[in-house]
Amino acid sequence: MATVIEQDGGLTLRHVSKQRYTDDDAPPVLDRIDLSIARGEFVSIVGASGCGKSTLLRLIVGLDADHEGEIDFDGERVVKTDLSRGILFQDHRLFPWLDVAQNVAVALRNAPLSKAEKARAVAEHVALVGLTGYERHYPHQLSGGMAHAYRDCERARQSAAAASAR
Repeated sequence: MATVIEQDGGLTLRHVSKQRYTDDDAPPVLDRIDLSIARGEFVSIVGASGCGKSTLLRLIVGLDADHEGEIDFDGERVVKTDLSRGILFQDHRLFPWLDVAQNVAVALRNAPLSKAEKARAVAEHVALVGLTGYERHYPHQLSGGMAHAYRDCERARQSAAAASAR
């Protein structure tokens, strides 16, 4: 079993386990995971399909609270989603009924910003992924390369939300 080093900031997992939803007799998806990642450290999670990589990430960002063990981020227990943590899904997960700008703006809906500040943040993040001029286009209206950039709007949405939370 790994030794967990306490640290200021960063991410700490202590004895994190996760059971499959469908079968109590199946082996756990995650079994007593211990991990410490310092602020600014870069870590890759590599493993075979179905080994629990995405499950672990969902727990870390607070999308799934049904687990054993403790997950702390910047000294706070992770019990639900928070703008200080984000995840980029393998598929784009953007709303097909919203255009590019509206998808970016979703993350700012409850942000304590004026309409002008939100509009400025949306424009900055659309530009960040190279889609200036396509703000009113929907996913089905974009070319393959543009759709890939559009997927990056998920990152832009998270970045915009994190910036507004500061």
